[in-house]
Amino acid sequence: MEPLSQESAARVVFLPLSLMLLSLVMITGLSSLSLAEDPAIAAQPPNLEGIWTINLGSEQVTMMIRQHESRLIGACTGSDSGPWNAVVMGSLAGNEVELQTRSIRSGSGLIVETAIFGDADGETIRGSFLRGDSQGKVSSGEATGFKINPDTSQYRPAATILADAIAPSSLNTETIDESREKAEDQQASGADKSRFVDVKSQTDRVFYLGWAWTPGEASDKAAVKNQI
Repeated sequence: MEPLSQESAARVVFLPLSLMLLSLVMITGLSSLSLAEDPAIAAQPPNLEGIWTINLGSEQVTMMIRQHESRLIGACTGSDSGPWNAVVMGSLAGNEVELQTRSIRSGSGLIVETAIFGDADGETIRGSFLRGDSQGKVSSGEATGFKINPDTSQYRPAATILADAIAPSSLNTETIDESREKAEDQQASGADKSRFVDVKSQTDRVFYLGWAWTPGEASDKAAVKNQI
């Protein structure tokens, strides 16, 4: 058997290397093609639906988020300066989340709006917040949130807001009804007095043909005689 020449040996070594390189190129191309054909897998947003505890500076709030693709909607409650409830609206672009809350604080009646900006991964939210109220007061700080329950049905708003809203109206209604009843009683009493005469108060007076006189008064007697 004749030994291989240097040129033949080089061809034998080069051929397997070429096949290996070609295989790597094909594998890389197929991987890129599969990602390009299914961009939803690569760009799928994190799942934020659930109940969250979010720290806004020194204040801690409980937020319920429902997610519809990239749209977020829900509710929020807290106890800073008295219990309050808020509406939540927001959006999600990739891992960037934006949330906005609006509430009316019990007691003060202030309208408070809070905007939260941050990055989310489905279990945490980290970013910052900006808050303003109807008196022009503005505050800002760091925002950090943690998902504590994926079940949104477990969220409970602050019930005291409803009680505060109902109690004054009920009290005012009762007061108005009591005042109206008193006024009607007084009117009825006055009408009764104008229609009826107390006979006992008129026992010493005598009525005759429309004239009333008290026995013993000469002027009344004379008036009665003149009428006969």
